[in-house]
Amino acid sequence: MKKIILKVEGMKCNGCKTRLENYLNSKNGVNAKVDLENKEAVIEYDDKLEIKDLENYIDDMGFKSLGKK
Repeated sequence: MKKIILKVEGMKCNGCKTRLENYLNSKNGVNAKVDLENKEAVIEYDDKLEIKDLENYIDDMGFKSLGKK
């Protein structure tokens, strides 16, 4: 497993945080913890995934990844 911290734009409330965290954790090979206060996602992910895949998951939920912290 690899680990990355991605900055996330567009989260405004705990509902946003929970929705994104649940979505990321529903993906195979992903274990994520989303931090609303720091506007970031701490993600452990399978070697089969690329950072772009993780950013696409964030975009799919209507947020924007600002890249690695």
